[in-house]
Amino acid sequence: MKDLKRIQNESLSAYSFRLSEVYCNSSTHQYRKNMGQFFTPLKISEYMAKLLYDEPQEDITLLDPGAGTGILIASFCGIVLNNEKKPLHVNIDAFELDENLIPLLKETLEQCKIEFNQHNIQFNYKIINNDFILENCQYYNKSKLNNFEKNELKTYNYIIANPPYFKLNKNSKQALALSGLIYGQPNIYFLFMALSSSMLSNNGILVYITPRSFTSGLYYKRFRSWFLRNNNIDGILIFESRNDIFSRDKVLQENIIVRARKKDPNIKHMKEPIHVGICYDRSLSNIETIIANYNDVIYKKNGDSFIRIPTSVKELSLIRKIDKLPFTLNDLGLKISTGPVVAFRAKRYLTNDYDEKSCVPLIRMHNFRNFDVIWPIQNNGKEICILNEKNTKHLLLPVKNYVLLKRFSAKEQKRRLYASVLLKSKFESHKNIGLENHVNYIYSKSNPLTPEQVYGIAAFLNSSIIDQYFRIFNGSTQVNANDIKNLPLPSMDILKLIGKEIIENGKSSEQILEKIVLDKLKLIDRSLFHYNQR
Repeated sequence: MKDLKRIQNESLSAYSFRLSEVYCNSSTHQYRKNMGQFFTPLKISEYMAKLLYDEPQEDITLLDPGAGTGILIASFCGIVLNNEKKPLHVNIDAFELDENLIPLLKETLEQCKIEFNQHNIQFNYKIINNDFILENCQYYNKSKLNNFEKNELKTYNYIIANPPYFKLNKNSKQALALSGLIYGQPNIYFLFMALSSSMLSNNGILVYITPRSFTSGLYYKRFRSWFLRNNNIDGILIFESRNDIFSRDKVLQENIIVRARKKDPNIKHMKEPIHVGICYDRSLSNIETIIANYNDVIYKKNGDSFIRIPTSVKELSLIRKIDKLPFTLNDLGLKISTGPVVAFRAKRYLTNDYDEKSCVPLIRMHNFRNFDVIWPIQNNGKEICILNEKNTKHLLLPVKNYVLLKRFSAKEQKRRLYASVLLKSKFESHKNIGLENHVNYIYSKSNPLTPEQVYGIAAFLNSSIIDQYFRIFNGSTQVNANDIKNLPLPSMDILKLIGKEIIENGKSSEQILEKIVLDKLKLIDRSLFHYNQR
């Protein structure tokens, strides 16, 4: 094909990117989606390569576990060749499962080889047309949960990757091969991250571009623990837009670039500062960077680890202030759970024909109105009741005071956290109530929460400072109960004072609510706190 030939003076990265365009124009969006293929834009691949190769090496071993047309490899090779001090040997292993991409990947690597040979540099590459995880699962030592063991297997001093992205069945061969890292239904991208990083040599460097979702949430808890125990993150770049990076494939996903260095078990590692940046478009023309302390980014609470991404001095100040709040839900004797009613599973028990003797209210996200829960509300024909019978007893909750939280929100919305109050007094004609699965609820198993307490907790969660804090460590549009469990909280006495004043003020304007929360928390410098739109 004429399109496959490299144009005179065309850079290696530009050539490989053009090959990816040729491939995308000849394949369907649905096919690429099924394969988890989202090709890296040119500027981003070049940025990742610069991030990866920051100091000259005589011997380079590079792994790309999902190479595509080789744009990340080509970008890396371009950076190496432009360095004044050239290597002596370069060895590259490129995994690619899709046979349709192999000829294009080979074209890229052949062009890389030609250029290195012109500089009298020994260059070898190997294309492996196999499943990366199944081919390398021998790196995983099942006898030691969450530990990888090399056993003299080949390692690399550099890894660069834009791994595939799609959900795996938890019983798939890939998921079973790395079962010690999995909770729930896994996404293949973090299995690529785990297995490839286990193939790094000590002090080796890796750079990934991935969804941000692994930085928080229960599904990724085991992986985060393992990854942070074995690697030091020293750089993170987050993209402000969710739809700009992989716009060709209409991906609505918050993406980050992560750089990390493999820990050497023979060396005591210090908690080094981490460079954190935010970028506003795929051209990378406007990156704002701060240097954060290790504990500002790597947050540990209740046996879990989170990767937070503060992107400004104000956000750093916010983190440090909120981190000083001394309690969590568990410390206050509170629990958070997810509504038991999964609508499609309980469909036969749901109805719009309300009868007080046979039904109870079903509360969904659309029943939230500011602080209150309003029922009934018709919304797109969704049922408003659930039958109260023997088969639904396990789905119903006793009517009492609860704080309810929406489980889902859009990143572009003004707030990520939306809390409302369900008061026993407003549903006292019922003994039970149904909460749909898109709603989280906070409750006390011992002493029932008072109206002042539930309003105080809801006001705290609805405040812009906590919403902003939550966005810094939550990497998805889902509000996970596990993340709320680890939120720092003030004492119950302070929450009660907030709730009492909220009730007395008639749940008035947003500005007044914000003032009440800030005053009770004694956070004087209000300029630090604002609604974060990222």
